Amino acid sequence: MQPVGSINSFQVTQLDAAADANTKQGQGVDHQLEKLLWTEMLKSAGIEDAIIPEGAASASSFAQFVIEEMAADLAEQHPFGVGEAANDKVVQEQ
Repeated sequence: MQPVGSINSFQVTQLDAAADANTKQGQGVDHQLEKLLWTEMLKSAGIEDAIIPEGAASASSFAQFVIEEMAADLAEQHPFGVGEAANDKVVQEQ
């Protein structure tokens, strides 16, 4: 089990791939970071358990989709500001 807030290499790879795809759609890495943070917070809060009925293992893909969509909406409407700060830091260092 990972500590809350840790990001593993798979998530970093997903973030990189999503950033490439979303940069083309006008969304930057900052938005993707915000979405990733909201996704992890929603999972930690137990939203996944609330979506998946007891014994319905096949519903986990659906639950992941729902959580990611909720996180995308939350990142858009209520960003933490961490993504923007990280993006600003990268721009300053370039």
